[in-house]
Amino acid sequence: MHSGPLVGRYARALFEVAAERGELEQVRADVKLLADVLATVSAFIDVLSAPAMGMARKRELIKSAFSDGLSELSLRFLELLLTKRRIGILPEVIRAFDMLWQEQQHEVSVTVTTAAEADARMKENISRYLKVRTEKSPVVTWEVDSALIGGMRVRWPDKIEDSSLRRKLFEMRQTLAAM
Repeated sequence: MHSGPLVGRYARALFEVAAERGELEQVRADVKLLADVLATVSAFIDVLSAPAMGMARKRELIKSAFSDGLSELSLRFLELLLTKRRIGILPEVIRAFDMLWQEQQHEVSVTVTTAAEADARMKENISRYLKVRTEKSPVVTWEVDSALIGGMRVRWPDKIEDSSLRRKLFEMRQTLAAM
């Protein structure tokens, strides 16, 4: 992982310039597209970071891959990362940009893991609880892990709350073992 302050500066610069130009929604869509590409083509950053490939070829690769899909601002941002030899921080810049976006939209990303598939009513109740608790709109990713046995685990950006039966059994085991 790279330096947090450096990543934050690049993400904030992109965010602020996009906001000043009234292109924030477009750049947000561009960032999502880039995240999808990085998730699908894991070697993308490695190829663009390779010293053997010349800078001109790297720029050409980016333009051919994204000229129809990204805004001019996003393309220029990618070229800046290339020029400064910081393309390797792109995945982290994407995450930091997303956090800035969510902050502005009063959203919070959480992952809720349950032991069994949650039905629509349960998801609605959990989402409502999360909204009241955080005073933000939760963007929930739902996961299932039968090893939890029961209950749920909520992963916030900065902490994990585990109220699963598995966790409670583990804590009971620890307490009994300490006696």
